[in-house]
Amino acid sequence: MGSDENILESRLVDSLSFVDLVYTIEAAADVEIDLDTIRISDFETISTIEKTFFSGSS
Repeated sequence: MGSDENILESRLVDSLSFVDLVYTIEAAADVEIDLDTIRISDFETISTIEKTFFSGSS
């Protein structure tokens, strides 16, 4: 699996594990993700997760 493979379309992450993914990212990146304004596109690939939450610009 490459860092640009869509983890949602490939069903690596399903709707139930998505919430766990969000909480794991919050803990690892020391950020708070607002579930009311969440953008699914920020979670589609490992690359977009890294850019969105771990680049230091969030």
